[in-house]
Amino acid sequence: MNITGVIQGVGFRPFIYTLAHRHGLTGFVCNSSLGVEIEVQSSSTDDLDRFCYSIESELPPLACINSLNKIQIEALTEESSFHIVESLTDNENPETFPIIPPADSSICNDCLSELFDPKDRRYRFPFINCTNCGPRFTIIKKLPYDRSNTSMQKFALCSSCASEYSNPKDRRFHAQPNACFDCGPQLTFEPGSYNGEEALAKAIKSLKKGEIVALKGLGGFQLFCDATNSSVVAKLRLRKHRPTKPLALMLQDIDQAKKYCDIDTTSHELLSQSKRPIVILKKRNKFALADNLSINSDQIGIMLPYTGLHHILIKDFGGPLVATSGNLSEEPIACTNNEALQDLKLIADSFLMHNRDIVSRYDDSVAYCVTNKPILLRKARGYAPDAINLHFVCQKNILALGGHLKSTFCMAKGKQAITSQHLGDLDDIKSIDNYHDVLEQYQNMFKFKPDILARDLHPDYASSRLAEQIAKELNLDCIPVQHHHAHIAACMTEHQLTGTVIGVALDGLGMGSDETLWGGEFLLCSFDSFKRLAHLAPVAMPGGTLAIKEPWRMMLGFIDSFEKESKNKFEPFLERLKHNENETKIALVQKQIDSSLNTPFTSSMGRVFDAVAALLGVCTHQQHEGQAPAELESLARPHSNSNIQSYDFDLIETDSVNQINTQAIFTGIASDITSGLPNGLISFKFHQTVKKIISKTCHQIRLSTGCSVVCLSGGVFQNRLLLQLVEEELTMSNFKVYFPSAVPCNDAGLSLGQAAVAAHSR
Repeated sequence: MNITGVIQGVGFRPFIYTLAHRHGLTGFVCNSSLGVEIEVQSSSTDDLDRFCYSIESELPPLACINSLNKIQIEALTEESSFHIVESLTDNENPETFPIIPPADSSICNDCLSELFDPKDRRYRFPFINCTNCGPRFTIIKKLPYDRSNTSMQKFALCSSCASEYSNPKDRRFHAQPNACFDCGPQLTFEPGSYNGEEALAKAIKSLKKGEIVALKGLGGFQLFCDATNSSVVAKLRLRKHRPTKPLALMLQDIDQAKKYCDIDTTSHELLSQSKRPIVILKKRNKFALADNLSINSDQIGIMLPYTGLHHILIKDFGGPLVATSGNLSEEPIACTNNEALQDLKLIADSFLMHNRDIVSRYDDSVAYCVTNKPILLRKARGYAPDAINLHFVCQKNILALGGHLKSTFCMAKGKQAITSQHLGDLDDIKSIDNYHDVLEQYQNMFKFKPDILARDLHPDYASSRLAEQIAKELNLDCIPVQHHHAHIAACMTEHQLTGTVIGVALDGLGMGSDETLWGGEFLLCSFDSFKRLAHLAPVAMPGGTLAIKEPWRMMLGFIDSFEKESKNKFEPFLERLKHNENETKIALVQKQIDSSLNTPFTSSMGRVFDAVAALLGVCTHQQHEGQAPAELESLARPHSNSNIQSYDFDLIETDSVNQINTQAIFTGIASDITSGLPNGLISFKFHQTVKKIISKTCHQIRLSTGCSVVCLSGGVFQNRLLLQLVEEELTMSNFKVYFPSAVPCNDAGLSLGQAAVAAHSR
């Protein structure tokens, strides 16, 4: 019997050992490069059938079966018992990657019970784990997943832990990070060089004094402070250079989370699962925590503790804590003790560290729920890496290097693909170096050599330059893949779609095949090609990327597209702008527009959201990516049950590519502002309009092509309200609607889409 899936490093062999003994079977079980091999012997077919049924119905918590193949053979030798044997050293399968252990998992209930049991020898041991939980990829140096290949190698097992490790009937059989107070990692606290329980006590005292503590977590350092203390939150924002971006919270349990947020069944499951992502939830009306945790937003990120250290910390502190990445904004998360002491010294007041090395940096994953579906926004700890089963065959090994923002890379071979964890924006040398390091680590770990490379169409992305460099060094082809085609291809890959789909790709910016900036695209897509059928009418983007940071510039670009009579409607906006901005600066921007100097044109839907936020006075300066659209969404959500209609817009049909003219939307908003309609209702009316644009354009494409399958992707669809409105509208119109869930819809999904397109290139 051969079984494939997540079945190594999860206690699967001792599970089979126990089942075989229960059913009175003899034989053996062992690991191989193809999965797990089992031979069972019995004269009773009923016993064999019950054994096979038990395998699938009683799986260990972290195990997952992809396939179970049974072959009846004649036994060469008669086994007298059932035993676990050494791994087979057979050849690797060219169509699959080496067996991948599960990603890092939160502490299981059995370990949690022991952690707070004063009679247990691991009482309050911060690094408690067993086969069913604990670190994996954050400590692995190379495969196979054996202790000698992890950062636990330097911690020699004591006799008690060694006995557990070698006993197939024990929950800690071959638990590679197994340890205790006598043989495992130790806590330290700086300043002062305190150890163990004294280190924990000093950290709690620091938190209660209103200080910021840098804690060494699973995949890197995290910054903790009191979530009820607005002064320390303000201090954290100032020191971390994060003035407005929401801060995540760590709460003790679901019951505590329900005090602050609305939690539906799907969100409850997402929060509680062993992957322990940050889950974006709606704040309760009476949000009795610091008022500067999520500014101008009705949402907040919540996670539950996932290590023994987290559980002890939050239990001893007794209240909610801010838990955010231990880095300066946009830099990689600090990983080593020395790195944290150096990089975070101007942010943290103290440091709670330990001596187990982190091999791979992993941020916390981020997710939310829409229409009872969990959706990943950031795929990192707990989720990556994992093997994605493909519904097509890659004839060559493909390395796709993704985009510039929210970067990831993807390795594809045969019928599998692996995407990296979230690696952040490639705007600085530290982030680019980290990207290089992780790429090298993955290639070595998974013994992967590319035959072909894929990259974004934009040649100046750091990832594109690296792809071209690798291709040149190895004398390989490098395939440029259009940004929005990759977005849709990633969605098609996740949902195993074939043929042609209507791709609705809405985002901030991506280079189009005509070398202009796209972002409001309606494509007819297959894996091997796409055709641009409709898009938003391009408008001026004065200052280029500066227009992203200062949405008022984008609004000036839209105003410039109007006839003189219509421009008069925006006098209140222009007067407010003159009051709030330097008039000389405004005049220079206007001159830029008039002379087309550094003023590219864009069809981006993300920039439409920015301009609407500026027109309403909601957000004229973005302190972080997506701030303006997020604030519009928060304004609109309370009105989502209103019967308000949408604004007008023009769908202009041509012989080649249709255009959606948004001018009537802006004049409508300007009129509603003048008439005193509340911003929240205007924002919801705008969301309704975007829904109508998508629906009407998809209807038109269906009439001309006969296609009724729609894939929604791109960063604009991180907007939960918009995604829900669009899915409901299209489903009611008998479209089959798909959107990314296991793969982020933002630029983190580009690498998978690039790999899929490259696999189908001729």
